[in-house]
Amino acid sequence: MPSFKKYQIQDLLQKEMQCSCGRIHYVDIKDIIIRKGAINIIPDMLVKYHCKKLFLVADENTYEAAGKEVERLLKKKSFDLTTHVFRRETELVPDENAVGEFILHIPKDTDMILAVGSGTINDLSKFVSHQLSIPYMIVTTAPSMDEFSSVTTALIVDNLKTTYEVTPPKAIIADINILKRAPLNMISAGFGDIIGKYTSLCDWELSRTINEEYYCNDVADLVRNSIEKCTSHIKGIKNREDIAIANLTESLILSGIAMSFVGNSRPASGSEHHLTHFWEMMFLFRGKKAVLHGTKVGISTIAIIKLYQILKEQKIDFTTSIEKVNVFNKKEWIQQIKKVYQSGAPVVIALEKKFMKNSSEKHKERIEKIKKNGLRL
Repeated sequence: MPSFKKYQIQDLLQKEMQCSCGRIHYVDIKDIIIRKGAINIIPDMLVKYHCKKLFLVADENTYEAAGKEVERLLKKKSFDLTTHVFRRETELVPDENAVGEFILHIPKDTDMILAVGSGTINDLSKFVSHQLSIPYMIVTTAPSMDEFSSVTTALIVDNLKTTYEVTPPKAIIADINILKRAPLNMISAGFGDIIGKYTSLCDWELSRTINEEYYCNDVADLVRNSIEKCTSHIKGIKNREDIAIANLTESLILSGIAMSFVGNSRPASGSEHHLTHFWEMMFLFRGKKAVLHGTKVGISTIAIIKLYQILKEQKIDFTTSIEKVNVFNKKEWIQQIKKVYQSGAPVVIALEKKFMKNSSEKHKERIEKIKKNGLRL
């Protein structure tokens, strides 16, 4: 079959794609509309989907950016509409309180959640949609992150960044007129999230070699193409040019589709995201104002690239590596995790018990594979 990057984005939707990797890739999204004036077609799309009872959800900022206009369009067409706007003195956090508030306000007979927003609103809507088996559409208000189209969502549970498998949206509406008016820090955050794919792809390929993890060249190429679409229009993104904002938005959505194709976040999230999630938790623990996810990803990508450069210059001492594995102290590790992660520590410890990444035997197996394959960065 031809490479995914030769397809238009709509051609990738709701089709079983037989891939050279041997798998059939599929993403269960019906429509992705990226163009100027896209919100004007929402009423017709809802008619096409046979939706009558709607629940519009937004925060104070996204309601002003697009929610108010979407509400006007729907009321004009006499849809049965309930609107809920999250109101917070500080940033809205996708935690247990927000999920509870969402579920409390959504009418039982809703047949479509209409989410108006970006990262947090999308995360909350995706989770509630999946839990209640009610489809949702996302009207994007900023090209700030890549999880619009993915099959995962991230919530803060017990002060710990926790990822859940969910169902992607029925449709994604990206109106360029709205997106290019987004705060510049949100636009740059989206670019930061895209830049993070450089290291996530490296991590994925390393894991293929060391852990024999599943890897798909075509999906990796799809993500690389997304990076190129953005890096070729860096000035245009800064200047809010239509084509540059459209490319950034499409690239972010394609990254999410890549994750859906694989069934996890591997193609678009690696060590740079692990570092980012750690920072996010530390900000919460210390009561600090949140920094946009994509901004942190961009910064952490620079740090991870530096580590790659350092590793590239190092000669591996396999004997010393094995010695360090042999002296690993599990009790000391648990004490350190409790000190750093505080209330989130039990979940981190439980994950380690499940996946056994600290297992001495698995460490030795990885070291032997590196030695055998003569792995070089």
